[in-house]
Amino acid sequence: MKKITPIKSLASKFFAVAPQLTRKIVSNAQGLALFFVSLVLVSSSLSAQTPNLHVPIRNGSGPFTAANLTARSSALLGPLLPDFNNVGNLEDNNTANAATIGLTGILGAWVEIDYSGGTFPQGSEVGFTITNGLLSASLFGGISITTYSTASGESGVVSTSGAGQLIGASLLGGTERISFVSTGAGSFRRVRLNFSGINLGVLTSILGAGATISVYGADVLVPQAGTLPSTCNSITQLNQAAFPAVASYGTTGVVGGGGLAAADVAGILSQIQDVANVTTSSTGDYARLSPINASVAGDGFLSVKLLSGSVPKDYYAGFEIENLGGGLLSNVNLLNGMSIQALNNGAVVQTMSAYQILSASILGGGGVGRQTIGFLVTNGPFNEVRMVFTSGLLSLGASLGETRIYNAVVRNFCPPSSALGPTTILANGHASANGLGVSVNGGNSGLANASLLNTQALANSMNNLIDNDASTYVSLSSTLGIGAANAASVSVTTPAYTFVNDEYTGFVVKAAAPLANVGLLTGVTVSTYLDGALQEESSVSNNLLKLNVLNALSINGAVPPDAQLVYFKTTNDFDEVKLTVNDLVGIGSELQVYSAFVSGQAVLPVNFGEVNAVYQNGKLSLNWSTLSETNNKEFIVEGSVDGKTWTKLGAVASKASDGNSDTSIQYDFSKSVQELIALSGFSLLSMILLAGLALLMFPSIKRKSAFMLTPILAIFMTLTLFACSKSDNAPEIGEKPVTYIRIAQVDKDGSTSYSKVVKVVYR
Repeated sequence: MKKITPIKSLASKFFAVAPQLTRKIVSNAQGLALFFVSLVLVSSSLSAQTPNLHVPIRNGSGPFTAANLTARSSALLGPLLPDFNNVGNLEDNNTANAATIGLTGILGAWVEIDYSGGTFPQGSEVGFTITNGLLSASLFGGISITTYSTASGESGVVSTSGAGQLIGASLLGGTERISFVSTGAGSFRRVRLNFSGINLGVLTSILGAGATISVYGADVLVPQAGTLPSTCNSITQLNQAAFPAVASYGTTGVVGGGGLAAADVAGILSQIQDVANVTTSSTGDYARLSPINASVAGDGFLSVKLLSGSVPKDYYAGFEIENLGGGLLSNVNLLNGMSIQALNNGAVVQTMSAYQILSASILGGGGVGRQTIGFLVTNGPFNEVRMVFTSGLLSLGASLGETRIYNAVVRNFCPPSSALGPTTILANGHASANGLGVSVNGGNSGLANASLLNTQALANSMNNLIDNDASTYVSLSSTLGIGAANAASVSVTTPAYTFVNDEYTGFVVKAAAPLANVGLLTGVTVSTYLDGALQEESSVSNNLLKLNVLNALSINGAVPPDAQLVYFKTTNDFDEVKLTVNDLVGIGSELQVYSAFVSGQAVLPVNFGEVNAVYQNGKLSLNWSTLSETNNKEFIVEGSVDGKTWTKLGAVASKASDGNSDTSIQYDFSKSVQELIALSGFSLLSMILLAGLALLMFPSIKRKSAFMLTPILAIFMTLTLFACSKSDNAPEIGEKPVTYIRIAQVDKDGSTSYSKVVKVVYR
């Protein structure tokens, strides 16, 4: 199990001594009330927040009561004229009640809530639910949050947020939460929302003239790092039932000062709604992207961040989404305006654009129309996954249709559960992989210089490359625009496992017509990588690329007819193999790519091409081709009537120079019916000789014993003659002296391998 390191807090210490209570909280929402009550009884000094959930700091919620909560506000003109009205609404048990800012508060004011019953640990996320739109205003400055360790006054500051540190999340009901993580040293008991120097023009443009600023209450989330599952190749939701996951939204451009205007910021954020739903444990609720008919500058984002711990590199990261305007893959505008980023502590670790996301992985979602899009994060660990929406996407209007974002997800990849066999098919769930986790690497897959429409055609089938279905494939065809100025590539990686050198690796492919010569693979390259760095490349130009008929390797499971192997022998370690096609001139109009493979066994010295056998006018004629030969000595042609018992029909020496060739060579062989009958009669002759030998032995046997053996020998010879008669004189000898043909290849060292078995065609 890979663990995200937990923070050390009073709350986590409590959970360490109360594991059964913790399990109740995580698995059953009803356990919340029991937890808070129990915790108050245990110790009034603990902050007592259930981890990873936003808990309202108000009367009746957990340990919070009217006796240990105090709400206050500033009073510029004295205590009789506070800057906020109805401040007591912050601490009552009605979440619909709010404190509202007064006229004097616009010039500078604050409102706070103090908890005297305990403290909140360092690293807690704390904030306020406010009027929708205030986050937009806060980005222009004038709004901040401060935590204190003291009961009142200006002393005891623990942390203060700047405008850029605020976390925003839109909520149901037309409100939003603004919060920050109190990272200062020590715990805190008091949290304050500050309004200072608000730009009234910005505020009015966002909220409208005469709008009221309302503060509905405060809440807190105490983070406790979760544990990523050890189950191989499993998708995990980053929700608050198990992780300190916080949803946020915002803009990526510079705000103000010649950057984004207030109207742009408000326009962007207004289209990303119900963001907090992304981190709930429910699989049915969602955030919404609802583009409007308006032009905005700048990009927006929706993010899920872990407040504690991180996800290791080589994990898949993405979002489960659904588009109601015709489906994800069919909506070019949606795909073109979207990207996904992995970040670590605010710094971008890796970014994937629209077509790379598709190439990287499109997985089945949790319901009809839902899909999980994302990519393999290879550049380092991360604690945030962000979906970015371009201004072009946000300005498309209602014709795009609503896009629903359900969950942020990560996916692990595991090493094989036991030692791999001679040949491994790189497909999730394949028997030969022994649980090895496999992924398509989007950074090395897709089309170069191609339109998004063509990218969709390729990406829609990309997952076929790593599934456990031998009949599905990725089609690299001329319709994709593959040519002199373009290229298509597919790349398969095993993030949790490295293949040690001296392996044969490549892809199971099928061309429009079986490839007769490795020379036809001009423009095709097979490459290996390790941790993203190129290790080796093979192609026709460097004489490393090989072509083989499928039965030359022990491929486990069903395979398509006429499939072939494109491969090379590696000398360096690798965890990724890539196939690139620059053109399809030699291959034909299409190359179907079924799966990647890795084999530790030696490829056969001879790669057979087509084998044909025809019987006509009393003569058996064979012709076959070899695609390549290595240290080959000769071929032995064998025939069989039943496909089980084989007879040598003849031998043909290798035509390759010194038994080695990288080009196709044609061979032929023939036998007359008389020669075939003579060969098949060898068994009858053997029986006659055996009988004669037995008779010659009679003098050495006692007369009585010989007399007793005579009838047994007679019966044996009769049965043998009858069987041979049936074999030699039946129609299958007279009309079909041989039914099946195979060719044995004999290496210079005496080792033997076989071509596929073919049935003789009678004419």
